Amino acid sequence: MPKVNILVNNIGIFDPKEFKSIPDEEWFKFFEVNVMSGVRLSRTYFDKMLAKNWGRIIFSSGSGVQIPAEMIHYGVTKAARISVARGLAELTASTGVTVTPCCLAQLLLKVPASLLKP
Repeated sequence: MPKVNILVNNIGIFDPKEFKSIPDEEWFKFFEVNVMSGVRLSRTYFDKMLAKNWGRIIFSSGSGVQIPAEMIHYGVTKAARISVARGLAELTASTGVTVTPCCLAQLLLKVPASLLKP
């Protein structure tokens, strides 16, 4: 297993779809990829980072704050990533390891357009 000081959990699958037409299997697939991949990778490196008293774990979670109507199943998995990050952050309190959900998509949406122009 390679050494990791900064772990960015950024993988995610999505598929715009009407809520009523999303079968259970697709909900499970989204959860498996979008949530459990980060859980498994974080679990792999968590104790190693704590032993060094340094590390960063980041979960990209933009659509978990403002759930897209056409991708509710995707948004739910991103919200779950925020919860995983918050829980892990509680476990790393008073250590040199930080765990952060990163919601850049929502940050950029709230920036006034005039600030985005050169």
